[in-house]
Amino acid sequence: MVCQPSLHALFCSFNVCPFVATFGYVDLDTPGVLTTLPEVFESGHAASKNSTFLGQRPVVSKNPLTYAHHYVWQTYAEVDERRRHIGSAIHTLFENGTVGGGEYPTVGLWSSNRPGNFLALRIIQSDNFQQSG
Repeated sequence: MVCQPSLHALFCSFNVCPFVATFGYVDLDTPGVLTTLPEVFESGHAASKNSTFLGQRPVVSKNPLTYAHHYVWQTYAEVDERRRHIGSAIHTLFENGTVGGGEYPTVGLWSSNRPGNFLALRIIQSDNFQQSG
């Protein structure tokens, strides 16, 4: 199969042709390409610091479980501040030996799909918590 710019990427085999995106062909050599999730977050944070980022519908009732019809939003700046505080606390727990995982700091996470889960993943991905301090 030959990929043409007019074809959608779904019709291309990744083994046969490059992924053609809306903005053209992007690979690791493309200037300014984002290669990690922390870079993606930092790029969004720099461009939209006070814009809404993570949202969830509040629980209205637990029996029966009912959610509000609106979302409560956190901005990039609010998420970044929470990430830094929580990440600093986790890093301190590893540094003082309260928690550990052998030779490497190890974190296990089990959670439903919610903003707190994203926040925890964002913390864990940040260069062994070094950016969080």
